[in-house]
Amino acid sequence: AVQPVTLRDVSELENPYFATLGESRPFARGSVELSRPFSSAAGTIAVHAGWQGRAVLEGGEGPFNRSFGRAWLLASGTRLGGTGLFASAAIERIGDDAALGGHGLWAVDGSAGWEGRGLRAELGSLFQRWRYTYYRDVEETVDVRSVYAEVRYSPTRRYSFRARAAREVSATVLQTFFVGAAQSFE
Repeated sequence: AVQPVTLRDVSELENPYFATLGESRPFARGSVELSRPFSSAAGTIAVHAGWQGRAVLEGGEGPFNRSFGRAWLLASGTRLGGTGLFASAAIERIGDDAALGGHGLWAVDGSAGWEGRGLRAELGSLFQRWRYTYYRDVEETVDVRSVYAEVRYSPTRRYSFRARAAREVSATVLQTFFVGAAQSFE
């Protein structure tokens, strides 16, 4: 995808985030993903590999207008050992440009849990080079490592309940706890 011109307030008048994000500078972005699942007596194992890149084409970089490259390799398993156990592990390279150059870094992510009978429990950790939480603040957070625990329960197809605790470490530490309930009207 390519956005060849800067989007300013005239073209972004209907965008509710314009006052927060500012103008969107010209950029080009692309991605490639490959995936291969393998079924065995031990469970379903899948391998995923991919690349995403974004290049600012004009003007300097700034919050919400970044050039970056990201390549990853992810292995995941479900129904491990014939049970509801699942797990995943990923390694990724994050660069300061689409070609993964500059002063990049390596990150390792992973999660594990159990799912069955309407219940899903998961523990995990993930890294985000840039994070934007629009409903909480208007800033770009850099190099965020999150550790989380989540439980979901769906007693029927119509109702579900969720609790999630997370600890995010960057320049500051943020701890959050979410509780939610949902009803589906299918």
